[in-house]
Amino acid sequence: YAPWDRPQFLSRLKTFRFVDMWSAKPAAVNEVIWAKRGWVCVDKNRVRCTVCSRDVVVKIDADDYGISEDQDGDDTVMGDVEGMEGERLKRETRRRMQKEIVDRYRAMVVTEHEDWCLWRRRGCDDTIYHLPLANPNHSIPNLRTRYASLVTIQNDLPPAIDYPTSIIDFSCLKHMVQLVHDPHQSIPTSSGTITIPPTQINESAFILALFGWANEEPSIPTLLTCSACFRRLGLWLFKHPKGGSIGDDDAMVCRLDVIGEHRDYCPWVNKESQGREAGWKSLWKLV
Repeated sequence: YAPWDRPQFLSRLKTFRFVDMWSAKPAAVNEVIWAKRGWVCVDKNRVRCTVCSRDVVVKIDADDYGISEDQDGDDTVMGDVEGMEGERLKRETRRRMQKEIVDRYRAMVVTEHEDWCLWRRRGCDDTIYHLPLANPNHSIPNLRTRYASLVTIQNDLPPAIDYPTSIIDFSCLKHMVQLVHDPHQSIPTSSGTITIPPTQINESAFILALFGWANEEPSIPTLLTCSACFRRLGLWLFKHPKGGSIGDDDAMVCRLDVIGEHRDYCPWVNKESQGREAGWKSLWKLV
């Protein structure tokens, strides 16, 4: 039990990363909320406390909050109401039921612990999920490490990347070169080692690193990961088809959205999770 320990919190949050084990939940009861109170995912939508070992099955989804048409107990009554008024009442009833379910699970995050359990008394502070970006002695080396990991797979990086071009100005690239390059460091690749001249910068690798992406699994060189929301992204999904022209639909599929591919709650892109502004914005101001 260490509600102040960020690595332990992230370790618990990481247990929710597999989509076949944990389906997306409403923000009020998502995996961050459960992890802050000491829960880990142990089975399909099942969480367990790391201290008192109580289990809870979380039967609610983000799409419909766990309510389907045949679960709406007021359908029979509403069927007798004609026209628009009946539909309006049905929607209001469903929204009320949805909120009740969310509120019930929100309370269970705390109350399902044993009475003696320390996680019942106190959970993690909201700052536990904040990215440590304020100190450049910490955040810049981490940016450099992410960038270096991406340069090793530069030939596999997508040719098209979506990012906020109205905010990020590459006219100051020469300044950033000194931030991301160690001029004495050689970078290993699948075909040997390369030394990128310190006057050059790989724009795609820099953008991905700025938004928290890295290649952290050498055994899967075409896999990007985020160490904050634990999203795993296969680069093969963004390869242009070989030969022939690229249609509009294909072009959209092939573009990697550096913001949209994170989980909604990720502090790299969510200002509420980070506290003041999205993590990438803070890092961009720093560099």
